[in-house]
Amino acid sequence: MNNIENTAPDQDFEDEISITDIFIALGQEKITLFSVFILGTCLALAAALLMPRSYVATTVIMPPQQNSGAASALSQLAGLGGLVGGVSGAKSSDEMYVAL
Repeated sequence: MNNIENTAPDQDFEDEISITDIFIALGQEKITLFSVFILGTCLALAAALLMPRSYVATTVIMPPQQNSGAASALSQLAGLGGLVGGVSGAKSSDEMYVAL
């Protein structure tokens, strides 16, 4: 019932490819490989130089926050950061966001 053929482990396979065969084939086609590489590099360079330059910048402006309770006390303490060397002397967290 079992139709699988058993092969000896020391039997040589003729369909194997050795690494030296690969290097020999690449060596025979080295001019083609080099010319394709140079052509691709020149095309990429030409495309990069011919494309128009474009720059994109995004900005996010945060609206002032309305604090209540303990949060307002902490925002008043944030003003002390300007004395220690904070961001451009911002007196509250709202001014700190605008200063950034």
